[in-house]
Amino acid sequence: RKRKSARKMLDTYPAEEKRHCPHKRRSNEVLADLSSCVVCKDALVLDAATALTSRSLISMRNPANIHVPNPCDDAHRALSSSGVCTAHHCSLSEFLSKCADGAGPRRFGTIYLDYCSNMKSRRFSTTPEEDLKKLFSLELLSPEGCVLAITLLKPPDDAYYESQFCKLRNLLTILCVEHKLAFLVHDVHNRYGDFLT
Repeated sequence: RKRKSARKMLDTYPAEEKRHCPHKRRSNEVLADLSSCVVCKDALVLDAATALTSRSLISMRNPANIHVPNPCDDAHRALSSSGVCTAHHCSLSEFLSKCADGAGPRRFGTIYLDYCSNMKSRRFSTTPEEDLKKLFSLELLSPEGCVLAITLLKPPDDAYYESQFCKLRNLLTILCVEHKLAFLVHDVHNRYGDFLT
């Protein structure tokens, strides 16, 4: 029996399905364009084995500046050998703790949280909402400016995504007020399938 590609076996989402997706490409293009202006070049990316987002950012960065936590064994191996990022074999929450402890960058100028879940989903050890609170509480966003992009999966009870993104905007507003930060919502929302960035 033919062995499945490691890139499809154990990953955070079906990466091969997005390899040629024009909508995923568009999200990465917008992210690369916005992040080209930030001072801090360290980037935090939730990426799959194909490293599509990391590849879109590499023209402006060294692979050592693109940090990709991924707890899946096969995905981590593929990311480690991709040559476009620094892969970390752990969950996002674990990586944030490592950064706070000095085992990673202390600030990020670009953050792309490409979740394959909704705000309350606990696919790994924490929910996206808990991750965002931790990201802000550990002060990992560069004070010189940070591009924060988030992709969420449409919850089953939200046909139009709107309630989830209202909750996201509300959470970001609260976190920014608490940490004396300002944020601007970008006017490009990229929807594809059950995902919205």
